[in-house]
Amino acid sequence: MYYEEKRAWMTAPEPVPESEIVSTESADIVIIGAGHSGVLCARSAQEAGASTILLEKSKREFLNVIGHEIGTFNSRFAREHGVPEYDPIDMILEYQKRSLNRCNTGLIRQYAYHSGETFDWFIDALDPKYKNSIHIFMNPAPSRFEGEINGYKNFIGTMIFNKRDRELGLAQAIKDTIVLFEQAGGRAYFDTAGYYLEKADGRVTGVIAKDGAGAFHRYTAEKGVAAAAGDFSPNLDMVK
Repeated sequence: MYYEEKRAWMTAPEPVPESEIVSTESADIVIIGAGHSGVLCARSAQEAGASTILLEKSKREFLNVIGHEIGTFNSRFAREHGVPEYDPIDMILEYQKRSLNRCNTGLIRQYAYHSGETFDWFIDALDPKYKNSIHIFMNPAPSRFEGEINGYKNFIGTMIFNKRDRELGLAQAIKDTIVLFEQAGGRAYFDTAGYYLEKADGRVTGVIAKDGAGAFHRYTAEKGVAAAAGDFSPNLDMVK
């Protein structure tokens, strides 16, 4: 059977010979992937006082961040635009119901209580042009819709960035956040893909990365590595 076979992604790559590692850099935190989660993780870590390295396999000029919307709960931005404040417990219970209690309740609780303030932190640091162009989905609420259908509740809070003007889109907002991260002292390396994680005594201690020219680099992490490299949909073996 397919699932009993040993696939390539199940086998760790052979260690790169030390003679082929052309550089070594250290930081408190190393983050793999400059998408939504990786970039916000990098900015947050750097602002919290941790020296941070951000690695991204795309070249800077070709970086493509997917999506136009951010779902939030009880953000200040939403309240300022007339969205009512909700009880986080209602959202947690709704998520449990819709997932047949198979969700990670601790993670959903964190989202319910903190996604709003996280969005405000993200958007407040950027040019006001983004705030001025964001549309909050279903706001104001339709007069005939009371927020519940057949026992299922709905909450207003999806922030839709401008889809027509690239300079006002969410992708550009993420790119601007990378600039903020660098201005705060963070180091971002593009055209640099994570190759494998290094471990010592069972702990991840760093990343061996490969640049576009085929050279290998070591990035050691004193406190941790965050893997934010996207999903596995392009890898047919992992999908299967």
